Amino acid sequence: MRALIETVRVMGGRAPLWDLHLERLRAASRALGLRVGLPHPPNGDDRIVRYEIGGDRISTTSRTSSSPASISLRVSVVPHPNYPWKTTERQAFDVALTEAQAAGADDALLLSADGRVREASRWA
Repeated sequence: MRALIETVRVMGGRAPLWDLHLERLRAASRALGLRVGLPHPPNGDDRIVRYEIGGDRISTTSRTSSSPASISLRVSVVPHPNYPWKTTERQAFDVALTEAQAAGADDALLLSADGRVREASRWA
């Protein structure tokens, strides 16, 4: 089943862009017909919080917010799927990441049909 994904950065004990995340979650939930409540804003230690909203549940995972000193990027031949909402349907991103790693890069950049950078496969 497809689920909605929202990734939130927590800094200084709060999610500074929470209102924007919540607005996007509301719109995506309506568009995808999800009937589950929305999450509460994260707080606490600096970290990255990922919400997965689908079916009748919200799952939450988190990871540290540290990042490497540098990231090697490769432009993928896989086109960006041009979706309006981030969901668990991530096959294009998985293929692009595998392609990039095979070429020695850390992540892949997916481009729009007109050649603009839309998103990386893993890093924001």
